[in-house]
Amino acid sequence: GMPTVRDITPFTGIDGEFIEYAGEYCGIVVQIPDVEFKFYTLQRQDQMIDQVFGSVLRTISGTETAALVKIDRPVLYDSFIETEQRKIRALEEAFVNGMLDEEELTTRVGIIYDRMEQIRYINEKDKVYIPFHYLVFFHKDKDLLRGQAENMLSTMNSDDMECHILSEKELAVFLKYQYTQDFDEREAAALRKEAYMDWILPKEIRFTSRTIQYDDLVTHNFRITDYPTIV
Repeated sequence: GMPTVRDITPFTGIDGEFIEYAGEYCGIVVQIPDVEFKFYTLQRQDQMIDQVFGSVLRTISGTETAALVKIDRPVLYDSFIETEQRKIRALEEAFVNGMLDEEELTTRVGIIYDRMEQIRYINEKDKVYIPFHYLVFFHKDKDLLRGQAENMLSTMNSDDMECHILSEKELAVFLKYQYTQDFDEREAAALRKEAYMDWILPKEIRFTSRTIQYDDLVTHNFRITDYPTIV
């Protein structure tokens, strides 16, 4: 019969810090912080490339593979909205205690509500996307993978680059972004472990000679056949 989406999906689940691939091998994902690399001096750039990130890449053995992944994720302004809500509660308390009159309370709360509406608009509708970078290690030995990821954290953190190993719901969000940007990653907070795969995967994948379609998202693939070795 017709294969299902799960039939053609290489990963089969999430187990703590690991992406499972049908018992054959696993993946572990390390998030790399964003830095303004162009503001570093040339000497500092060379040091970051060779001694920091380069030293991580050189630890990858012949039986291990790795992939550098970039995802454009929306900035979440939930904490800003919560801060504005706390300001409103503080103003209401000041009014009750006689520190503000009703007119002043109404004016100041109205300003905050206008600001909150602007924040909600970019938080929910006109989203601001920024790049997030990850290094993913693959191997069949979980202990080796965990050691590899922890070594990367130690190496990068020693140079003030606070990396982070993804786990559980963070991995679910990471995997879902491989298929689409059209979702609210806050949904992952309510997911139970057994619901990860259904939430991550598209309902339908269609292949044509030129495109691959994931639900309503149509993608095109390009292959580079030649490129300069010196730029």
